[in-house]
Amino acid sequence: MLLSETTKAAGAGAATDTQKANNLPMLGSTTGKDFTAGTETEAEIALSRLVARVSISSVKTAFDAAGQFKDATFKVDAVYLKNANSSVNMKKEGSVPINGGHEGAVVTKYLYEAVTGHTANTELKTPYYFYTFPNVSEDNPTRLIIKGTFDADGAGSASTAVTRYYPIVINKKQANTTISGGSGTDKGSIAANTRYVLTAVIKGEGAADDKTDIDPATLQLTVTVADWALTIRQDVTFE
Repeated sequence: MLLSETTKAAGAGAATDTQKANNLPMLGSTTGKDFTAGTETEAEIALSRLVARVSISSVKTAFDAAGQFKDATFKVDAVYLKNANSSVNMKKEGSVPINGGHEGAVVTKYLYEAVTGHTANTELKTPYYFYTFPNVSEDNPTRLIIKGTFDADGAGSASTAVTRYYPIVINKKQANTTISGGSGTDKGSIAANTRYVLTAVIKGEGAADDKTDIDPATLQLTVTVADWALTIRQDVTFE
C-alpha cells in the first residue's frame, strides 16, 4: 500500500493533497472459519491501522535571560516530516522514504504544513499532524522538522534574521528528551497503529539545514583551584 492512500484524493497521490483521518489503510485477519453453501457464517475481523500518527502539539521558546541569546526571537514558519516511509507490506514493514518540505530532491506537499500568523516567542499551540508508515531504519529514521526564523538579538541590529531548522528524531532516547508511554530506541523508530505526540522547547539556535541533527547534551564542569606551585619567602632588612 502507498502513503498517498491517506490523501483526500486517495490513490492519486497528488502533491497538493492533504491527509485525512478517514483514509487510513488498515489490516486485519481471522482464521478457523468453516463456510457451508447456503448458510450464513459470521466472522469478526479486528482491523488495525498500518500508519502511525506523528503530531506536534506545542512549540515554546525559553531563551536564557542571562545567556548568549537573551534577546533572541524565533518564529515558526513550517513543520514537516522527513524520511517518512511511503509504502508498506502485509508484514507492516515500511520502506521508500520521502520528504515533505523543500530540502532534498523529492518534495511531498501533503507531509508539509506552512505555519502562518505565528508571533515570535509565543507558544505555538495549534496541533499539526501527519500519517506515515513504520520505520525502524537506523540510518534514515523519520524526523519531524520545525522550520522557522531565528534572530539572535531580536530587535537589535547586530545580527540578521536567518532560517533555522530543529529536527526531532521520532521516538529517540537522548539527553533532555522525555518519552512516556513507551521506551524509545537509541536511533529512533516508528511502529504502526501508534500515536507520537511531540512538544518542543527551544533555547538555542537551530541548524542551518534539515540534514543536520541537533543532539541535546548535558555538560557538567567541576572547577578547582590548584595548590600554590611554590612558596618564596623574601626577608629584607633596611639599615
